[in-house]
Amino acid sequence: SVQWWNITPQGSIIQRGRVDDPTNVMSYAFATVAVNQFEDMIIGHGIFSANQYAAAGYSYRAASDAPNMIRMPYQYKDGRAPYYKTFGGGRNRWGDYTATMLDPVNSVDFWVIQQYAELPSGGDRWGTWWAYLRIPFAPQANFVANETLIPLGENIQFSDLSIGVPQSWEWTFEGATPATSSLQNPTGITYLNAGSFDVSLTVTNDFGTNTYLMEDYITVSATLLPSVDFM
Repeated sequence: SVQWWNITPQGSIIQRGRVDDPTNVMSYAFATVAVNQFEDMIIGHGIFSANQYAAAGYSYRAASDAPNMIRMPYQYKDGRAPYYKTFGGGRNRWGDYTATMLDPVNSVDFWVIQQYAELPSGGDRWGTWWAYLRIPFAPQANFVANETLIPLGENIQFSDLSIGVPQSWEWTFEGATPATSSLQNPTGITYLNAGSFDVSLTVTNDFGTNTYLMEDYITVSATLLPSVDFM
């Protein structure tokens, strides 16, 4: 089992728990841990059993979960073959290449790297596999269009760049057809009249709603000429 502890800087125990199989079929070991700014926690670990090959997994705990609780382990990469190497020692060596860390872009999402037993090639082999876990929080809307200066009749596409794992999207395209969309990444948005037009995106999840407005984001020109090129 993997045992985890949540303690104060002075050493007082806040909570603790285990990644464990009460039936004693599965074993968990070679654990690494990371905690984000919301106090969500993830433990990356190997998963072992007499019934399967050595696999890669993790266990997650949201800050809102009940005290002393961690969610069921998730096996994200199955082992593919037996593995036995001692490198001259007395134990089957494993676990050198395991890590769990925060995404440096937002200090919220998690990355896990674990070993798994790979198919043999001239002997037993291990491989590494990574998992990326996006953590939901109050969303922050953001987007980009593939073109912002276009001729009459041009259709463009928009890409959602929101963070916080939105569950719904509501777009408004001033002066365009269609004028609205609930798709995450709308395409075929057509502008038939010249001018500068606003675009807004509202995203929602269980933690809240956020709207991002880009004023005069799309400029449609009746005199814009094509750029000639060939090869």
